[in-house]
Amino acid sequence: MRRMRAVVCGVLLSAALASTPVAAQEQQSFDEAERMALDAIARMMDALGLFIDSIPQYEAPEVLPNGDIIIRRIDPDGESSPDVQDGEEPEVDETAT
Repeated sequence: MRRMRAVVCGVLLSAALASTPVAAQEQQSFDEAERMALDAIARMMDALGLFIDSIPQYEAPEVLPNGDIIIRRIDPDGESSPDVQDGEEPEVDETAT
């Protein structure tokens, strides 16, 4: 009976010592996976920011007295179009309906 306990304790001790590097390796593998996931999320957020910046921005729609709706593009560079002088309204082509 004593001998059986010694064998069982020896086997359990051997299994515990053998699994320690595996547990450390699993922890290291988990840390590496977590770091890679965070890096991937950061890259996706950067890409999303660049995508949103590339979408043209527009002002609120303006309804003219004749019913036309104008939606002006916001110029991110601050340059005005060459056809429009400061303080002037742009020419609007009228269409017959």
